[in-house]
Amino acid sequence: MGVDRIRGLYRSLDPVCVRFVLTAWQQLDLPGHKGEGLRLDEAVARAGISAERLPILRSMVRVLVDEGLARVHNDGFELLLDLPHQAPQPQVCQVDEVAAEAAVLNRCGAGLKDVLLGKIDPVGLLFPEGDVTLVERLYETSIESAVVNQ
Repeated sequence: MGVDRIRGLYRSLDPVCVRFVLTAWQQLDLPGHKGEGLRLDEAVARAGISAERLPILRSMVRVLVDEGLARVHNDGFELLLDLPHQAPQPQVCQVDEVAAEAAVLNRCGAGLKDVLLGKIDPVGLLFPEGDVTLVERLYETSIESAVVNQ
């Protein structure tokens, strides 16, 4: 499988990721209008985000930047556009080659807000009640594992 095909498969997951980021953003009542912004420490305080989850918030801001919705500004962000009132609902990726990745993304994305608030342990999303099935499937079927294990 060519590199371009692999990149395309992983890009097919991007809209799902953006949907989860926008949904959590709205649930946390973070700024949603063009020109609004916050320093990250202000966003943490305003939304009640657990300080240890600041790296996840930074990743969320990077997603918004990559989508052209925000820019990094000082130690925070500024929105370049109004965010949609409701997160878009893209079709879930149904490509067999990235099915395990999509399953992990769906499970972790659905718990994003609660992870940020410190209500649930992110490890529990990967291994619910110690179940390794999903991560095992990811390891066994992911494109990257296939390349590394050749």
